[in-house]
Amino acid sequence: MLAVAVLSACNPISSSQAEPKDQIVGRWESPNLSRHGESLYAQFNADGNMKYMGGMGEAMSAEWLFLDSGELQVTTNGNAHRCNATIDGKNLTIVPPACMSGWDEVGNTVTLVKQ
Repeated sequence: MLAVAVLSACNPISSSQAEPKDQIVGRWESPNLSRHGESLYAQFNADGNMKYMGGMGEAMSAEWLFLDSGELQVTTNGNAHRCNATIDGKNLTIVPPACMSGWDEVGNTVTLVKQ
């Protein structure tokens, strides 16, 4: 019984608290912000690439990573921007949203819901 407990404690997969880089992977959408009839979204892929809705409703391609500081860095067209990204259950809050090109007009913060 002790061996099972020790193995479980050493196995990062069995951890109840996943790393932010693992939690953020997937599609996130705003329940109340849309452009051209489509919800504002960000799709984070495990390989560090992402797609999100730009300022004109177009699909933007970018790269993302979490820095040692805990900040989220989004690089679109060679321009890197940093923001704070907090994941609480199925909610992703980004402050300031301007780290995504074209999101500066959505306000000081945006919360997206995991799909």
